[in-house]
Amino acid sequence: GASERRTAKLAAAAEKAETRARAQAEKHGDSPVAAERRVKRALERARPRLQELDGPKYLRRVGRSPNFPTFGGGGFGARTVAVVRASGAIVPGDGGSSPLSSNLGSDALIRQLRRVRSDDRVSAVVLRVDSPGGSALASDLMWQEVQRLKAVKPVVASMAGVAASGGYYISMACDEIFAEPFTLTGSIGVVTAKFNLAELFERVGFVQQGIAKGRYAEILTPARGFTPDEEEYFAVNARRAYESFVSKAAASRNVTYEALDAVAQGRVWTGQQAHAVGLVDELGGMREAVLRARELAGLEDRKFRVATFGSRQNPLARLL
Repeated sequence: GASERRTAKLAAAAEKAETRARAQAEKHGDSPVAAERRVKRALERARPRLQELDGPKYLRRVGRSPNFPTFGGGGFGARTVAVVRASGAIVPGDGGSSPLSSNLGSDALIRQLRRVRSDDRVSAVVLRVDSPGGSALASDLMWQEVQRLKAVKPVVASMAGVAASGGYYISMACDEIFAEPFTLTGSIGVVTAKFNLAELFERVGFVQQGIAKGRYAEILTPARGFTPDEEEYFAVNARRAYESFVSKAAASRNVTYEALDAVAQGRVWTGQQAHAVGLVDELGGMREAVLRARELAGLEDRKFRVATFGSRQNPLARLL
Protein backbone atom coordinates (compact mmCIF):
# COMPACT_ATOMS: atom_id res chain seq x y z
CA GLY A 1 0.00 0.00 0.00
CA ALA A 2 0.92 3.67 0.16
CA SER A 3 2.55 3.25 3.56
CA GLU A 4 4.87 0.50 2.31
CA ARG A 5 5.80 2.51 -0.79
CA ARG A 6 6.58 5.58 1.32
CA THR A 7 8.76 3.57 3.71
CA ALA A 8 10.59 1.95 0.79
CA LYS A 9 11.20 5.37 -0.77
CA LEU A 10 12.63 6.74 2.47
CA ALA A 11 14.84 3.68 2.90
CA ALA A 12 16.16 4.04 -0.64
CA ALA A 13 16.87 7.74 -0.09
CA ALA A 14 18.73 6.98 3.15
CA GLU A 15 20.82 4.32 1.43
CA LYS A 16 21.61 6.68 -1.44
CA ALA A 17 22.73 9.45 0.94
CA GLU A 18 24.91 7.03 2.89
CA THR A 19 26.46 5.54 -0.25
CA ARG A 20 27.30 8.99 -1.61
CA ALA A 21 28.88 10.02 1.71
CA ARG A 22 31.00 6.87 1.89
CA ALA A 23 32.19 7.40 -1.67
CA GLN A 24 33.27 10.93 -0.76
CA ALA A 25 35.01 9.62 2.35
CA GLU A 26 36.97 7.13 0.25
CA LYS A 27 37.83 9.79 -2.31
CA HIS A 28 39.22 12.12 0.37
CA GLY A 29 41.02 9.35 2.26
CA ASP A 30 39.02 9.78 5.47
CA SER A 31 39.87 7.68 8.49
CA PRO A 32 37.12 5.25 9.65
CA VAL A 33 36.04 7.69 12.37
CA ALA A 34 35.99 10.64 9.96
CA ALA A 35 34.06 8.55 7.44
CA GLU A 36 31.36 7.76 9.99
CA ARG A 37 31.11 11.45 10.88
CA ARG A 38 30.72 12.32 7.21
CA VAL A 39 27.91 9.77 6.86
CA LYS A 40 26.19 11.09 9.98
CA ARG A 41 26.33 14.67 8.67
CA ALA A 42 24.95 13.58 5.30
CA LEU A 43 22.01 11.83 6.92
CA GLU A 44 21.35 14.82 9.16
CA ARG A 45 21.22 17.11 6.11
CA ALA A 46 18.92 14.78 4.19
CA ARG A 47 16.47 13.94 6.97
CA PRO A 48 14.47 17.23 7.08
CA ARG A 49 13.54 16.87 3.42
CA LEU A 50 11.86 13.54 3.95
CA GLN A 51 10.94 13.51 7.61
CA GLU A 52 7.32 12.63 8.25
CA LEU A 53 4.59 15.14 9.07
CA ASP A 54 4.36 15.53 12.81
CA GLY A 55 2.13 16.98 15.50
CA PRO A 56 -1.03 18.92 14.57
CA LYS A 57 -0.30 18.73 10.83
CA TYR A 58 -0.13 14.95 11.09
CA LEU A 59 -3.33 14.77 13.08
CA ARG A 60 -5.16 17.03 10.63
CA ARG A 61 -4.04 14.87 7.72
CA VAL A 62 -5.11 11.53 9.20
CA GLY A 63 -8.30 13.18 10.44
CA ARG A 64 -9.54 13.40 6.87
CA SER A 65 -9.92 9.62 6.84
CA PRO A 66 -13.31 8.48 8.19
CA ASN A 67 -11.57 5.46 9.77
CA PHE A 68 -8.91 7.58 11.47
CA PRO A 69 -10.78 10.40 13.30
CA THR A 70 -8.97 12.71 15.70
CA PHE A 71 -9.93 15.30 18.27
CA GLY A 72 -8.40 18.15 20.22
CA GLY A 73 -8.93 19.54 23.67
CA GLY A 74 -8.43 17.75 26.95
CA GLY A 75 -11.12 15.09 26.89
CA PHE A 76 -10.85 11.44 26.00
CA GLY A 77 -13.07 9.56 23.63
CA ALA A 78 -13.91 5.88 23.63
CA ARG A 79 -11.37 3.59 21.92
CA THR A 80 -8.54 6.10 22.06
CA VAL A 81 -4.93 5.61 20.99
CA ALA A 82 -2.88 7.99 23.14
CA VAL A 83 0.31 9.48 21.67
CA VAL A 84 2.67 10.42 24.50
CA ARG A 85 5.55 12.65 23.46
CA ALA A 86 9.00 12.19 24.99
CA SER A 87 11.17 14.99 23.58
CA GLY A 88 14.43 16.53 24.72
CA ALA A 89 17.48 15.69 26.78
CA ILE A 90 16.61 13.35 29.65
CA VAL A 91 16.89 14.84 33.13
CA PRO A 92 15.48 13.96 36.56
CA GLY A 93 12.45 15.83 37.83
CA ASP A 94 10.02 17.89 35.77
CA GLY A 95 12.51 18.95 33.08
CA GLY A 96 11.60 22.27 31.53
CA SER A 97 13.03 24.14 28.56
CA SER A 98 14.73 27.35 27.49
CA PRO A 99 14.83 29.20 24.15
CA LEU A 100 17.86 27.12 23.14
CA SER A 101 17.15 23.73 24.67
CA SER A 102 14.41 21.34 25.67
CA ASN A 103 14.49 18.74 28.43
CA LEU A 104 12.52 15.59 29.06
CA GLY A 105 11.87 15.32 32.79
CA SER A 106 11.36 11.83 34.15
CA ASP A 107 8.68 12.93 36.65
CA ALA A 108 6.69 14.74 33.95
CA LEU A 109 6.69 11.75 31.59
CA ILE A 110 5.88 9.32 34.38
CA ARG A 111 2.79 11.37 35.26
CA GLN A 112 1.61 11.25 31.65
CA LEU A 113 2.19 7.50 31.43
CA ARG A 114 0.26 6.91 34.65
CA ARG A 115 -2.60 9.05 33.36
CA VAL A 116 -3.05 7.00 30.19
CA ARG A 117 -2.54 3.74 32.13
CA SER A 118 -5.35 4.54 34.56
CA ASP A 119 -7.86 5.76 31.94
CA ASP A 120 -9.94 2.82 30.71
CA ARG A 121 -10.91 4.73 27.56
CA VAL A 122 -7.32 4.53 26.28
CA SER A 123 -6.94 1.27 24.42
CA ALA A 124 -3.29 1.60 23.35
CA VAL A 125 -0.36 4.00 23.57
CA VAL A 126 2.25 5.26 21.13
CA LEU A 127 5.38 6.61 22.82
CA ARG A 128 6.81 9.22 20.44
CA VAL A 129 10.51 9.47 21.29
CA ASP A 130 12.74 12.32 20.13
CA SER A 131 15.65 12.32 22.58
CA PRO A 132 19.45 11.95 22.45
CA GLY A 133 19.50 10.56 25.99
CA GLY A 134 20.80 12.01 29.22
CA SER A 135 20.52 10.92 32.85
CA ALA A 136 20.85 7.16 33.34
CA LEU A 137 18.76 7.22 36.51
CA ALA A 138 15.95 9.23 34.90
CA SER A 139 16.00 6.90 31.87
CA ASP A 140 15.65 3.86 34.10
CA LEU A 141 12.75 5.38 36.04
CA MET A 142 10.87 6.04 32.80
CA TRP A 143 11.75 2.56 31.51
CA GLN A 144 10.16 1.04 34.61
CA GLU A 145 7.00 3.10 34.14
CA VAL A 146 6.68 2.06 30.49
CA GLN A 147 6.99 -1.56 31.65
CA ARG A 148 4.08 -1.03 34.06
CA LEU A 149 2.02 0.53 31.29
CA LYS A 150 2.84 -2.29 28.89
CA ALA A 151 1.51 -4.81 31.41
CA VAL A 152 -2.04 -3.46 31.01
CA LYS A 153 -2.25 -2.12 27.43
CA PRO A 154 -0.19 -2.22 24.20
CA VAL A 155 2.63 0.31 23.87
CA VAL A 156 4.43 1.02 20.58
CA ALA A 157 7.53 3.21 20.35
CA SER A 158 7.74 5.64 17.43
CA MET A 159 11.21 7.11 16.98
CA ALA A 160 11.47 10.59 15.50
CA GLY A 161 14.73 12.24 14.42
CA VAL A 162 16.84 10.99 17.35
CA ALA A 163 16.17 8.19 19.82
CA ALA A 164 19.62 7.27 21.06
CA SER A 165 21.16 6.22 24.37
CA GLY A 166 18.47 7.07 26.95
CA GLY A 167 16.06 7.62 24.06
CA TYR A 168 16.60 4.00 23.02
CA TYR A 169 16.49 2.92 26.67
CA ILE A 170 12.88 4.05 27.14
CA SER A 171 11.89 2.83 23.65
CA MET A 172 13.07 -0.71 24.31
CA ALA A 173 10.49 -1.07 27.11
CA CYS A 174 7.67 -0.97 24.53
CA ASP A 175 6.02 -3.93 22.81
CA GLU A 176 7.38 -2.89 19.40
CA ILE A 177 9.68 -0.19 18.03
CA PHE A 178 9.14 1.79 14.80
CA ALA A 179 11.89 4.01 13.39
CA GLU A 180 12.27 6.20 10.33
CA PRO A 181 15.10 5.23 7.96
CA PHE A 182 16.82 8.51 8.91
CA THR A 183 16.35 8.16 12.67
CA LEU A 184 19.61 8.23 14.64
CA THR A 185 19.35 5.54 17.29
CA GLY A 186 21.32 2.98 19.22
CA SER A 187 24.19 4.53 21.21
CA ILE A 188 23.74 1.74 23.76
CA GLY A 189 26.49 2.68 26.14
CA VAL A 190 27.45 4.67 29.21
CA VAL A 191 29.52 7.86 29.28
CA THR A 192 30.53 9.15 32.68
CA ALA A 193 33.34 11.43 33.86
CA LYS A 194 34.22 14.29 36.15
CA PHE A 195 36.00 17.61 35.73
CA ASN A 196 39.51 17.93 37.13
CA LEU A 197 39.97 21.66 37.70
CA ALA A 198 43.09 21.44 39.85
CA GLU A 199 45.28 23.28 37.33
CA LEU A 200 42.68 26.00 36.79
CA PHE A 201 42.25 26.49 40.53
CA GLU A 202 46.02 26.85 40.88
CA ARG A 203 46.20 29.44 38.10
CA VAL A 204 43.48 31.66 39.55
CA GLY A 205 44.60 31.18 43.16
CA PHE A 206 41.45 29.39 44.28
CA VAL A 207 41.81 27.10 47.28
CA GLN A 208 39.12 24.56 48.09
CA GLN A 209 39.09 22.72 51.38
CA GLY A 210 36.61 20.09 52.41
CA ILE A 211 35.80 17.81 55.30
CA ALA A 212 34.99 14.28 54.23
CA LYS A 213 34.31 10.99 55.91
CA GLY A 214 34.32 7.82 53.89
CA ARG A 215 36.58 6.19 51.34
CA TYR A 216 34.83 7.64 48.30
CA ALA A 217 33.27 10.76 49.80
CA GLU A 218 35.32 13.08 47.60
CA ILE A 219 35.30 10.99 44.45
CA LEU A 220 33.55 13.76 42.48
CA THR A 221 35.48 16.72 43.82
CA PRO A 222 36.76 18.90 40.94
CA ALA A 223 39.79 19.98 42.96
CA ARG A 224 41.83 16.92 41.99
CA GLY A 225 41.88 13.84 39.81
CA PHE A 226 41.02 10.32 40.86
CA THR A 227 43.10 8.30 43.27
CA PRO A 228 43.84 4.75 42.01
CA ASP A 229 41.07 3.35 44.24
CA GLU A 230 38.59 5.96 43.07
CA GLU A 231 39.44 5.37 39.43
CA GLU A 232 38.82 1.64 39.80
CA TYR A 233 35.55 2.26 41.67
CA PHE A 234 34.38 4.68 38.97
CA ALA A 235 35.25 2.24 36.19
CA VAL A 236 33.52 -0.69 37.90
CA ASN A 237 30.29 1.26 38.37
CA ALA A 238 30.34 2.49 34.77
CA ARG A 239 30.78 -1.10 33.61
CA ARG A 240 27.88 -2.25 35.77
CA ALA A 241 25.65 0.45 34.31
CA TYR A 242 26.63 -0.60 30.78
CA GLU A 243 25.99 -4.29 31.49
CA SER A 244 22.57 -3.44 32.95
CA PHE A 245 21.70 -1.43 29.82
CA VAL A 246 22.80 -4.21 27.48
CA SER A 247 21.05 -6.91 29.53
CA LYS A 248 17.73 -5.05 29.42
CA ALA A 249 18.12 -4.35 25.71
CA ALA A 250 18.91 -8.03 25.06
CA ALA A 251 15.80 -9.10 26.97
CA SER A 252 13.73 -6.56 25.03
CA ARG A 253 14.99 -7.80 21.67
CA ASN A 254 14.86 -11.47 22.75
CA VAL A 255 18.53 -12.11 21.98
CA THR A 256 21.55 -13.12 24.03
CA TYR A 257 23.71 -10.61 25.88
CA GLU A 258 26.60 -11.36 23.52
CA ALA A 259 24.48 -10.75 20.42
CA LEU A 260 23.24 -7.41 21.71
CA ASP A 261 26.69 -6.37 22.93
CA ALA A 262 27.99 -6.89 19.39
CA VAL A 263 25.77 -4.04 18.13
CA ALA A 264 26.00 -1.90 21.28
CA GLN A 265 29.26 -0.43 22.66
CA GLY A 266 28.05 3.10 21.98
CA ARG A 267 27.54 2.64 18.23
CA VAL A 268 25.07 4.98 16.54
CA TRP A 269 22.86 3.52 13.81
CA THR A 270 20.41 4.97 11.32
CA GLY A 271 16.91 3.60 11.57
CA GLN A 272 17.49 1.52 8.47
CA GLN A 273 20.70 0.05 9.91
CA ALA A 274 19.06 -0.52 13.29
CA HIS A 275 16.31 -2.47 11.57
CA ALA A 276 18.89 -4.60 9.77
CA VAL A 277 20.72 -5.50 13.00
CA GLY A 278 17.52 -6.10 14.97
CA LEU A 279 17.41 -3.05 17.25
CA VAL A 280 14.00 -1.95 15.91
CA ASP A 281 11.04 -3.95 14.66
CA GLU A 282 9.76 -1.95 11.70
CA LEU A 283 10.57 1.05 9.51
CA GLY A 284 7.82 3.63 9.54
CA GLY A 285 6.60 6.88 11.03
CA MET A 286 4.03 7.82 13.61
CA ARG A 287 1.10 6.89 11.39
CA GLU A 288 2.41 3.33 11.03
CA ALA A 289 3.02 3.14 14.77
CA VAL A 290 -0.53 4.33 15.54
CA LEU A 291 -2.01 1.79 13.15
CA ARG A 292 0.07 -0.98 14.74
CA ALA A 293 -1.06 0.11 18.22
CA ARG A 294 -4.65 -0.05 16.96
CA GLU A 295 -4.03 -3.57 15.69
CA LEU A 296 -2.47 -4.72 18.98
CA ALA A 297 -5.49 -3.31 20.83
CA GLY A 298 -7.89 -5.23 18.59
CA LEU A 299 -9.44 -2.14 17.02
CA GLU A 300 -8.77 -2.96 13.35
CA ASP A 301 -12.44 -2.89 12.34
CA ARG A 302 -13.54 -0.08 14.63
CA LYS A 303 -13.27 3.69 14.52
CA PHE A 304 -10.92 5.19 17.05
CA ARG A 305 -9.46 8.51 18.11
CA VAL A 306 -5.95 9.83 18.68
CA ALA A 307 -5.04 12.06 21.63
CA THR A 308 -1.60 13.59 22.15
CA PHE A 309 0.19 14.34 25.40
CA GLY A 310 3.43 16.12 26.12
CA SER A 311 5.27 18.94 24.40
CA ARG A 312 7.19 18.91 21.18
CA GLN A 313 10.85 19.79 21.32
CA ASN A 314 11.62 23.53 21.41
CA PRO A 315 11.42 24.72 17.76
CA LEU A 316 14.55 26.87 18.04
CA ALA A 317 16.49 24.02 19.63
CA ARG A 318 15.58 21.76 16.70
CA LEU A 319 17.24 24.21 14.29
CA LEU A 320 20.59 24.21 16.13
